Amino acid sequence: MSVEEISWTVVVVAGLVGALCLNKLLLLLALVGHRFLDSLRAALVVSTLILFICPIQSERAGGLWVPALIELIFESSFQVDGRPAASAALLVMAVTAGFSLIFALSWVLYGKRGSSEEGAT
Repeated sequence: MSVEEISWTVVVVAGLVGALCLNKLLLLLALVGHRFLDSLRAALVVSTLILFICPIQSERAGGLWVPALIELIFESSFQVDGRPAASAALLVMAVTAGFSLIFALSWVLYGKRGSSEEGAT
């Protein structure tokens, strides 16, 4: 495996662990059982995963694909002439689209689950 493949493996595993930990925390906070809360939990967990693993091509790293969140942090904090706008815009679009899509999808799915459970009783 190349260094780039190993680093992306670490990023994806860390993103999955972060999303699963957030899911467990939200379950412990009793954000379950209601259609809105279940949809919100699912959307937040997927948005966290997207935030960690969304890729962008870095000009400063010789055209390598890097996580956009890391690019945003380095461009805004450690570069004197950094340009974080591209990575920030990509993250805002990706997280917003992912949140909206998963919330709507889970709203429909949890609604069908709730109606089938109500009909069975």
